[in-house]
Amino acid sequence: MKSNPFLNFTELAISPARKFALDVAAAGLTALNPETLLRKVVHLNESELLEIVGHFFPTTSGRIFVIGGGKAADVMAAALESILTPKSITAGIVICKTQSARPRKIQVREAGHPIPDQRGLDAMNEIMAMKDKYDIDKNDLVICLLSGGASALMPLPAPGITLEDKQALTRMLLASGAEISEVNVIRKHLSSSKGGKLGLHFASAMVISLIVSDVIGNDLAAIGSGPTFPEKTTPQAAVKLIQHYGLWDKIPESIQQHLKSNSDQPVMNEPENCFNYIIGDSNTALEAMKHEVEQKGKRVLMISNALKGEPESTARELAGNILDGKYGGYDVLLAAGETTPALPNNPGQGGRNQHFAASTLLCLKDLSRDWVHISLGSDGSDYLSDVAGALVDSNVLEKSRTLGLSLRDYLDRFDTYNFFKKIGSSLIETGPTGTNVGDLMIYVI
Repeated sequence: MKSNPFLNFTELAISPARKFALDVAAAGLTALNPETLLRKVVHLNESELLEIVGHFFPTTSGRIFVIGGGKAADVMAAALESILTPKSITAGIVICKTQSARPRKIQVREAGHPIPDQRGLDAMNEIMAMKDKYDIDKNDLVICLLSGGASALMPLPAPGITLEDKQALTRMLLASGAEISEVNVIRKHLSSSKGGKLGLHFASAMVISLIVSDVIGNDLAAIGSGPTFPEKTTPQAAVKLIQHYGLWDKIPESIQQHLKSNSDQPVMNEPENCFNYIIGDSNTALEAMKHEVEQKGKRVLMISNALKGEPESTARELAGNILDGKYGGYDVLLAAGETTPALPNNPGQGGRNQHFAASTLLCLKDLSRDWVHISLGSDGSDYLSDVAGALVDSNVLEKSRTLGLSLRDYLDRFDTYNFFKKIGSSLIETGPTGTNVGDLMIYVI
């Protein structure tokens, strides 16, 4: 992680309050550095005895393999190599969206997100083939590196379901407003690797998953759709969710048939060879941001680590509490989570963080005090790969009035990227951050 993660810091930091807000955000992103997180739980002593969260593995008599996926997978792989050294690893493959780190031994594959693609499927077939290629057995250790985005990046459709079928379903679900946790429940029942199946595939080797979580509540079954943790729902749960969003008659017939034919499938027991550990999440970032604020002598309150719902309604609720004086004793408010937009037909450009920030701007237009708000994706991508989110304050609102822009119109069209593009000095650029714990929100008042 760069010491200053913002590529356009100078453009954004045009006031003391803006610079303060950016410094707070930077503290959160820096705390999520994968090497920092991994060094807390992975230790290799002088006798080459590997310790991972209390599990001990003799590297002199057993082999180590590395697999995994997520937006931070490549950076996590490089960080793991810096701890273990490449010579300790026999082989490895991880899948990420955009590669920014280059491990020496572990191979990195790029794949599509949020829509799974052929690259991801090919990479997953490579990972699954490692079991036979290297004759992996009970004497070996498989380290699985998982971070946000793994579910889409690691597609392996169940027999009879094509990648095109999964792509079509994913597009429908994302446009429907379904929460990502619901999308993942459905994905798991259509997969040959999710819901614990990947971990079970590598039995009898020990599989230790080290996880950077972007899931509210850190549900192991939900992070990356739980490739090394069993699903506790039945296929009927997926059917009900698809029906709830009015998509049953629209989805591919192969998916309908698969869910129907497996409707009485029992819930999988937890694989005895799998161990799952959260090494970083939104609380990691929130605590670091809180410490940064306190070091600057300001009063800070962490509102929530579980924001969800539609971006505008969630932003309106928080802004309403600010206007009502609910947080009057504090200078800085912090929150994290992941909202879910329900897109209109033919939406414009933007992402949920840009939409959240624009909604906050509209709601706080009458706040008499100076204020700054930031909403950004911790992975550095707010649907658009080159934009992490947005920074807004009263100056942005004033400039929109000067330019004759109707913020309400841009919100209705879900076209907030073009609104901020015309305003200038609002869109946040970080590039890939090497981590992903969902979205971070900051209010400086």
